[in-house]
Amino acid sequence: VSTSTDVGIIDGLAGLNRSVDEYPVDTISRFRYDAALASTLNMEENILDLKSHDMDDYLAPFTVVIKSCDGMGVEKHGCGPAVPKAVRFSFTIMTISVPSSNGPVRIFEAPNSELCCKP
Repeated sequence: VSTSTDVGIIDGLAGLNRSVDEYPVDTISRFRYDAALASTLNMEENILDLKSHDMDDYLAPFTVVIKSCDGMGVEKHGCGPAVPKAVRFSFTIMTISVPSSNGPVRIFEAPNSELCCKP
């Protein structure tokens, strides 16, 4: 993690004053609020944990495994309208690992951490 990286919730996802179903479709399509908010909070906690172990300036090689998700079709969330997936791209950071003499060591693992963004 670069020292210039700011850890925090992106785009004001915290403090939503309405339910997701009350937002316009174009707003909902920017993020899947349920998954994105939970994933962001979990990732923030993990990054802060790495910083507390002085790993924020780690310069040696590391491996990040990312699973990309589709952007086709439609998706329905709650009582709101179906949201076109084509307006978003989602991905999952599966693991981050560092090499060790006994093989790779996973320092981050979150196979259910779907993150979404507008392409």
